[in-house]
Amino acid sequence: MDLAKVVVVVYDFDQVFQSKMYWDKDLLYKTIGDHPYKNFDMNFQYRMVASDEQVAWMDDLTAQKPMKPFPDNSDFEFKVYDTAGGMFEDIKKRNKEVGMSRMVATSGFPRIDGRHNVEMDTFSLPWDEWDPQRTHWAKREGSITQVGTIYTLQGFDLNYVGMVIGPSFGYDKETDTMTIIPEKYSHKEIFKKRKDIKFTQDEYKEFIANVLNVLMKRGKYGLYLTAYDDALRKRLLELAERK
Repeated sequence: MDLAKVVVVVYDFDQVFQSKMYWDKDLLYKTIGDHPYKNFDMNFQYRMVASDEQVAWMDDLTAQKPMKPFPDNSDFEFKVYDTAGGMFEDIKKRNKEVGMSRMVATSGFPRIDGRHNVEMDTFSLPWDEWDPQRTHWAKREGSITQVGTIYTLQGFDLNYVGMVIGPSFGYDKETDTMTIIPEKYSHKEIFKKRKDIKFTQDEYKEFIANVLNVLMKRGKYGLYLTAYDDALRKRLLELAERK
């Protein structure tokens, strides 16, 4: 603050996915102190060709609101798959047609025979390889046979995204909502303690929800979707058939 005439701070509470990233509003205003400031709300996204209603559907899903069919009111392509293997075949086709189409997933997949892959039905691929010294992960030719994460794709655009909702998400039939199960989320950075803030279970759930929300919105032209949890996947398929 003391080194510049004008400081621009951009902070998106909905893109926080680790405890160390978190600032609450009190801390933000305490840091600003007595300096004069102006607030600007950035509430419009230019990345996706999706309609406002379609973006709101993604927000509502991760906010654990009652589930409903995906709106069909734009050129944005939305598909739900019974298998991750079938979805991967379509992502590979899209990648050949327009490029920049990748599989992504949230954390929580168990190790099988020593492999820490994303494994579901016929689908089995390793996680991404992050290396800041190399070409960006999504631009590497070999990344089509890897699964992207929040760490390699936050702030990066794809054309089509194949989203595997991992084991840390389930379904509650009584409320007709997607649920978040923190104990099944395997990336522990999210849960690291801080001396200045004590996080609640609901706040940890928000971090996990933010990961899914950000990843679903990586695709400019389309979102292909499936879920590891059988009940959640079944409900998504039912709603897709009702469009």
